Amino acid sequence: MAQLKTVVDEKHGRPMLVGTCSREALFDTTYAWFSDGYDAYVPDSTIVKQITPLISDLRVTIVMGTWCSDSQVHIPHFFKLIDDIRFNDSSIVIICVDRNKKGFANEISALNIEKVPTFVFYRSGKEIGRIIETPETSIESHLLSILKNSK
Repeated sequence: MAQLKTVVDEKHGRPMLVGTCSREALFDTTYAWFSDGYDAYVPDSTIVKQITPLISDLRVTIVMGTWCSDSQVHIPHFFKLIDDIRFNDSSIVIICVDRNKKGFANEISALNIEKVPTFVFYRSGKEIGRIIETPETSIESHLLSILKNSK
């Protein structure tokens, strides 16, 4: 069950999400960067085809900040990729944090998060890799590298 609240970012006076949420919360017009970035991004179709057969049993935890410029770029790109590979949203947990990297409760205490966004990928309950802050080249090529190296 999602525990989510909207608080005011003291640095800029804008709303920010804190807690566990669904991607639908990001489609709120308050966070126009999400739909704008999603609509504008076109994942590399060659890489998408390589990723698709490698996603069975994959689970993802995303720690992000709605206030964070890197999250505002890479989160929409990730979800565009996820839709292109037809990955199930129920296998994704999104945790929004404040500027101190704190969520609603202790959602991220065991994840050792230092930078956002951080994408943590799991297979069979075991962590197989992370994308921290910025992908090496693109979100899809970095994910492909993680998936190939976890075989």
